[in-house]
Amino acid sequence: MEHDAFPIRSYREFEHNISKDTVLKDPMGTFLESFSRIGHGEQMWFQIMVQPTDNSWKERSIEKIKEMIGEKKASGKSMFGFLTDNFITKEVGKSFEELNAQMTGGIRAEGTEFAKSDDGGDPNQLRFLTPGQSKLVEKMEEKIAKIGFKTKMRGVYVARKEVFNTTRGVNALVGAINQFNIPSANSIVPQSTTNIRNKKKQGQKKTDLFKAYRKRKINTGANPFVLNIEELATVWHFPMSHVATPQVQKAAGKAAEPPVGLPTELIGGLPVAEPTLEESADEKRGAVTDTGEEITFDDFG
Repeated sequence: MEHDAFPIRSYREFEHNISKDTVLKDPMGTFLESFSRIGHGEQMWFQIMVQPTDNSWKERSIEKIKEMIGEKKASGKSMFGFLTDNFITKEVGKSFEELNAQMTGGIRAEGTEFAKSDDGGDPNQLRFLTPGQSKLVEKMEEKIAKIGFKTKMRGVYVARKEVFNTTRGVNALVGAINQFNIPSANSIVPQSTTNIRNKKKQGQKKTDLFKAYRKRKINTGANPFVLNIEELATVWHFPMSHVATPQVQKAAGKAAEPPVGLPTELIGGLPVAEPTLEESADEKRGAVTDTGEEITFDDFG
């Protein structure tokens, strides 16, 4: 991953806007299909770990945006003030300013007025950016407007020696992850543990990766990166109903009957126990004749 400020593709960019009804091309279809290519004796594991983080990544992202647009430094500029300075996110900035005013009892963030340089010129070079650069800045600001999480992804391919084939296993998974990449913004690039020539070090790397995977250590290995809630929902979610993956078997759960004598609750709120087996047998033993005379099964014997 590049700088945390740069976004990856979100689910909005997987929508087919040409059709009358907006249809989402679910990226989970390609992701799950990569697991269906492995055969008997092969296993593919994939892990996504998320951890809450503070707003320091947003502050670094704002500095990156200022660097890209060539904004001149101004004293007393807050995060809310920066968002309202940019005409691309004027509406977003207003929402943040209003939210800040409500949280602080009507006190608005300082430094939200449009900054002017000392020489009276433009405060930044935003109007000189190309359409692609302007679009990228807009997407970066959209990313920092949402909650972010520290994220780490790991993929492990395990197979017997006679069927071991990384081309069929690892490459398919990497190709599925590449669909989230934006060449002009950010990309999820795997850090391999098998590109070391020293066999001893390579084996140690694999062992460390396996242990980190098993213990879910987010700070072991490559540095984690930040994805906001929209990006996380794109990378992992329950597949949509139209996603067909016949080769991937689902783990079916077993439904068990409730235990005998489980207390139930009446309308009055008083728990009542179910009758025992002996009480049920006594009730079934009784019978009534055509004349209304009550008899029991013991009378026949």
